[in-house]
Amino acid sequence: MKDPTVAIFTAIYELLNQNIKVSGKDLPVYSVVPDAVENGYIFIDSFNPGDSSTKSAFIVNGTVQIQVVMPVEGSKGSRKEFEQFCNEVLTTLIPTFNSKLNLGNDFENTYLYLQNKVSLSNEPLETGRYFRNIYTLFLEVEQLN
Repeated sequence: MKDPTVAIFTAIYELLNQNIKVSGKDLPVYSVVPDAVENGYIFIDSFNPGDSSTKSAFIVNGTVQIQVVMPVEGSKGSRKEFEQFCNEVLTTLIPTFNSKLNLGNDFENTYLYLQNKVSLSNEPLETGRYFRNIYTLFLEVEQLN
């Protein structure tokens, strides 16, 4: 059995990197957030797999968390702009009802859907205040090779 984590993170990164734009702004995508990030960003947080293999196939199902974070500068933070970024993230990852991630030659994503969303408004962090949405996506992956 192979671990699909790298394939999943790579597929998400390739879909989102330099593709999320609202009002001419682009959000960078990280799997490790740098110490000093001045603008908003997308963070591919974690993959939590479970084994659902059968007698004839290696199958992993689990959740992947993606965070969208945007700083609020005093009273200048725009919830509307933030939610537009978040909407772009979701429609890029899951543009249609039967969307799947392209996981290369070793794995097939058999289904993908939004399981949960947590919104943290005006969250205090060390460097200021932020809007943060945490999306939990559920997916199933079958090993092909």
